[in-house]
Amino acid sequence: MIDWKEIQRYYDLGHSRKECLEKFNCSSGSWTIAIKAGKIHQRFKKLPNTNAKDLTGEQFGMLTVISLHTNKKRDIKWNCQCECGNICIKTSTNLIFESKSCGCLKTLCGEKSKCWKGYKDISLTYFTSCIYNAQSRDIEFNVSIEYIWDVFISQDRRCKLSGVPLTFSTKKEKHTASLDRIDSTIGYVKGNIQWVHKIINRMKTDMPQEIFIDFAKKVYYNSKIIKT
Repeated sequence: MIDWKEIQRYYDLGHSRKECLEKFNCSSGSWTIAIKAGKIHQRFKKLPNTNAKDLTGEQFGMLTVISLHTNKKRDIKWNCQCECGNICIKTSTNLIFESKSCGCLKTLCGEKSKCWKGYKDISLTYFTSCIYNAQSRDIEFNVSIEYIWDVFISQDRRCKLSGVPLTFSTKKEKHTASLDRIDSTIGYVKGNIQWVHKIINRMKTDMPQEIFIDFAKKVYYNSKIIKT
């Protein structure tokens, strides 16, 4: 089955009718029928000295084409403005097949990103990994993503045990927030979860919280004695 939308995109990049027919193995008769049926549109403003479509004013994702940057055969570039305010340069191929923003979508997280899946700053990927990790250890997980976010806010975005500020990030080295069970003999259920720094969670593991805090105090006081 002929994909006329794909052929239209290829045609709009400046390729000739003959090139389109050869690439997609179409007959000239089917091309004529497609035009009459409205599947192929030939009426568009062309750039000078080329068959390429003038994309000025068109929108691709978060990008709006504001002007032509360079007009070289097979290397047509456009000045584009992103919804975030940045100005960037994109090729016709980038705009039609690839780019959706100036690159800001890769760095934005949480509700600031249009591609975000999750709740507030907690990504769906992180929440799903918490569920999977609990299930793999045969531990009950019965809290919603909204609930654990409310707990995070109630802690003022800080580690429950150390008071250190916590962050969520799509980059592993910058992500510090870690979901923890207060009582490790019980699952992830309401009233038994807290947010701690990922280093604290690695140290605490399944240790009873009272014992962990007690040993943390001993380490602190002993280190003061050694220094003096």
